[in-house]
Amino acid sequence: MVYLKRTDMTELYKWQAKDYKALSNMLGRHGQTLLISARNGIGQDILIQKYTALLMCENPQKIDSVSYACNKCESCTLLINDNHPDIYQLVVDPESDKKNISTEDIRQMLDFVATTTHLGQCKIVLIPNVDLLSINSANALLKILEEPPSYVCFILQTTNISGILPTIRSRCHIYKLSEVNIPDAADYVDNSGIFKPAFWLKFYDNAPLFELQASEEQFNALVSTLLQPSIENIFKASSEFDAKNAPFLIDFLSKWLSDMAGFLQGAPMCYFADYSNQVENLAKRIELHKIYYLFDKVNFLQDWTLHPLNYKLQLENLLLQYQNLFVKQSLK
Repeated sequence: MVYLKRTDMTELYKWQAKDYKALSNMLGRHGQTLLISARNGIGQDILIQKYTALLMCENPQKIDSVSYACNKCESCTLLINDNHPDIYQLVVDPESDKKNISTEDIRQMLDFVATTTHLGQCKIVLIPNVDLLSINSANALLKILEEPPSYVCFILQTTNISGILPTIRSRCHIYKLSEVNIPDAADYVDNSGIFKPAFWLKFYDNAPLFELQASEEQFNALVSTLLQPSIENIFKASSEFDAKNAPFLIDFLSKWLSDMAGFLQGAPMCYFADYSNQVENLAKRIELHKIYYLFDKVNFLQDWTLHPLNYKLQLENLLLQYQNLFVKQSLK
């Protein structure tokens, strides 16, 4: 089953102007297969939607020497209404248990490709997560990429380009989106209304379009536990979270331990610099090799986030192991 995600005409983010201009200038010069590589959280979906609209527009408009879709022609109207007959988006159905794009998904896409255009422009196949292809479906896609119909343009997207078969990469014009400059990212997050915006921007490595995974109360409970790892704080923190928070918690603990290890070796804290004074006090009671041991264990447990184990017991176990990192100061 193929899930056709709604395409809207949302405005570009400020930091996307450079990449959009570059793509619009390449119009018709990147071959029939474009692979866009970017990391999560910078809005690549919006950029691709705008570029797709430009490709299909019957009457593009120039604004400051940059071409944009007119948003008024028949093609643009169909796109805005999520009803364009010449655009096909291939993604894994979010309601299914599937984790990969299957050969059956590719077969359905090929049925779309086999017919000519309805509006006379071209046909566009969008594959937002091309790294989710299985080996068999990747090989099936490769066949059509090797000899695509003249009226079809493929736009592939990935946040993990190393996960794409070299044979597919070799058939694509690869464009890597620019990193978001920090002032633009900070301005966006500062105006989002979230608590501790500067902290969260650093936590998500300056990718401003993150989905906040913790409330202020949950955040405070977790940080209090890490600064004062008492049994009482551990049980309080575990009661604040549920199973859907598991990936966030693993990430949070991993970054906290990484910052602590760096601090002990004289490096500045990357994520939790606001707590450097408290961490300095903790550092007097901890041994570096024990931090690395738990850090490796936390990272290994990334797979646990998808396992049907009791999340509360797992979180409590991790925090208790964290508590055991600390050694009592010798009595004088």
